[in-house]
Amino acid sequence: MIDFKQILIGGIKYLLNETRLVDYFKEEAKKAKQYEFVEFNTFFADIKKEVNEGISDISWQRSGRIGELDSIIIGIKSGSGIKFEKSKTEYGYELITDLNEQRLKDALQYYEERVQFEINNNNYEGYTYYPNGRTGGTRVEYAGLKLMSKAIEQAERELNKEFFNSLGLYEAIDYWINVFVKYVSRKAKATDEGNKAISDFIIEGADCIIIKINQELKDLNDKDKKRLASYIKDKIPFLIPKNENKVTQELNDLLFCMVKGYVDSFFKTLGDEGTNEHQQKITIHDDVLKWLQETICSNRKPFIEKATGNTIEWNWLQNKELARLLLTHIKIKGSLTDADVERQAPTLFFYPKEKNALQLAKPKKKQITSIDYDTLSDYLATL
Repeated sequence: MIDFKQILIGGIKYLLNETRLVDYFKEEAKKAKQYEFVEFNTFFADIKKEVNEGISDISWQRSGRIGELDSIIIGIKSGSGIKFEKSKTEYGYELITDLNEQRLKDALQYYEERVQFEINNNNYEGYTYYPNGRTGGTRVEYAGLKLMSKAIEQAERELNKEFFNSLGLYEAIDYWINVFVKYVSRKAKATDEGNKAISDFIIEGADCIIIKINQELKDLNDKDKKRLASYIKDKIPFLIPKNENKVTQELNDLLFCMVKGYVDSFFKTLGDEGTNEHQQKITIHDDVLKWLQETICSNRKPFIEKATGNTIEWNWLQNKELARLLLTHIKIKGSLTDADVERQAPTLFFYPKEKNALQLAKPKKKQITSIDYDTLSDYLATL
């Protein structure tokens, strides 16, 4: 059995050499296939989950810190005050509750500034992930986990390229993907009809490419077709022009989001179970959506807001653990399994933080609570 946590730990020593880090994950994937009979796509999916668990852990640390600071601020404002050391000549502490007291004013300002710093601390400075627990010694910072995530993506692309090259398909597939991107770019440049027209062009272009790729793949088995579909999904965003006059940023965002619809269509031609139209769908009632929009969390944002510029209606503005808490609640998911919920989550919420559809966090053995977690739990208990 593969220990993906140990593979993550093994990559820490290569963080200063990105090329070597990519090679490391390629080597581990090849060993997994040779000795454990684990396919590349399964290996990379599982190692990504391991890295994302570390990123989620750091995110939870920050959320917990913000919650602690908010509790202190609420205590000060509500009259509970803070204990301060007595003068240098006296031992012990004294409780200050008067908001006109300068020491309390200074403390309140300090804690409010710390909250704002943490909210803007998008690089998670000061936070560390311990894969084996804090007693294990091994640790990695947020920047290191993001570098690993990037290296894993690159390793998967390189191995896929080697695989499709061996089938003589790589150049053909690359050609049609480029045709797709250029087609959409050209159409978007020629239209002033807005987002809807651009979306329609993307769908039209995707349909054309599906036909062409299916012609190229007629001799492939379904497993290799699905692997190729995964490769295409990862490949297209890297071909989308960035910050160029010929394509607006709005089109960039639309292209990125529409890729999901394109790949779903491709899977549908293969009869993939993930596109079963008869499967029960998660329904979030209007009163729940209203509560999610109006309830402000510790990061000063609501749970959701209306999304713009993509095909998903709602942006999810909190962490992925809270999304899992919401969507796996029995009153929300109904008779669906948690696996069903995980498959449907990307169709319900867009995750602006990662500029992609929401993927639920991996369930934790021991749930770390926070003010936001408790708020959402209390509300769900009323449904």
